[in-house]
Amino acid sequence: MIYIFITIFLLLLSLRYDICGRTKGKDLWYNVVLLILILVAGLRWRVGTDTLAYITRFYHLYPTIGGFSFRDYGFGNDPFYALINVFVKTLGGRFYMVQIIQASIVNILIFKYVRRHTNYIFTCILFYFFINYLNYTMEVMRGSISIVICLFGNDYILDKKWFKGYLLYCIAAMFHFQTIVIMLLPSLFWIRFNKLGIAILVIAFFVGFSLKNILEDYMFLLGGNEILESEMEAKLNSEKYGEVHGNTLLLVGIVLVKVIYPILSLLLVKKYCEDDRLKRLEPFLLLGVMFVLIQLNLPIAFRYVYYYGIYFALFFSEVFVAIIPKSLRQRSFLVFFRSILLFFPVFLSYGNSYYRTHKYHPYTSIIEMSIDRDKEKVFKERNTYNPPNRKEY
Repeated sequence: MIYIFITIFLLLLSLRYDICGRTKGKDLWYNVVLLILILVAGLRWRVGTDTLAYITRFYHLYPTIGGFSFRDYGFGNDPFYALINVFVKTLGGRFYMVQIIQASIVNILIFKYVRRHTNYIFTCILFYFFINYLNYTMEVMRGSISIVICLFGNDYILDKKWFKGYLLYCIAAMFHFQTIVIMLLPSLFWIRFNKLGIAILVIAFFVGFSLKNILEDYMFLLGGNEILESEMEAKLNSEKYGEVHGNTLLLVGIVLVKVIYPILSLLLVKKYCEDDRLKRLEPFLLLGVMFVLIQLNLPIAFRYVYYYGIYFALFFSEVFVAIIPKSLRQRSFLVFFRSILLFFPVFLSYGNSYYRTHKYHPYTSIIEMSIDRDKEKVFKERNTYNPPNRKEY
């Protein structure tokens, strides 16, 4: 129910401020939305599969500051995320405080980045809420901090401020080791949706086949990071992240929402949008599509799709608002409804993917601490289960 409330709330704000162009109270409501998203994620109770693993690490793996050493938590072992846990634990804090800190870092930076690149801030946050919010704040807690830092690194690289860009990439890598791959991608920042770009996207689809075989045969190269190695093996072999060729409907949905919609949005933006802030982000949208195509055969690539989800939201929001003629924006709710129908497959696809997994619903908070049997069953099936313990939160 809380997710539906937030969706309706964001739709109304999108209508008032992005569609109708009102300005009074805009900054206030933007900050209110930010606070709501931080608190929903920060005060959750047993929501998100990986959250249970993070709880175990907090109480049974991470030491207090006196026992912390970069020798034990060096590069490749996510030392900066470990430090957040260590400081909270040293101060006698509980795990929900880690959740609040993590949700604050991620959402504050996302909201800042959105404001930097679009005027349609509420519409973009609406798409962010569907595309990445639950994953960023309730699942990939380490990785999402890395992701939002890399967004600003990307901007610096585009501006040819190489030192600042790679410095941010290095900081991001200290939150999650997977960022090491992102450091190689500026070599592709020239990509555009032209004949060469289309060829690269087609090749990316077939590259997934060979990459999967390489990663399975050379898993030993990840030695030294047992957590990453075991995670890779699990993702490569799990049904959830496995190949989708056996499920035609799922395959069509992924291609439609994560390939066709972004590309069509890009083409519309390039043709009709006058805002160069968004047009210059074309390489990142295409890199996101590239990783989606790789993911179809190499499941672990979903982690790198996450790095570009915000660009999908930025381009979607531009088209969502721009397709409404300015002359009608203050007069017709039906025209706004047309935009909703146009992007209904996007909302339906992401919403359904979250609903059917039982990872995020029903939402429960640390205030009530209720237990849902279906959700607990999913946790057990995913091998991340640890029994409910109200003292460990």
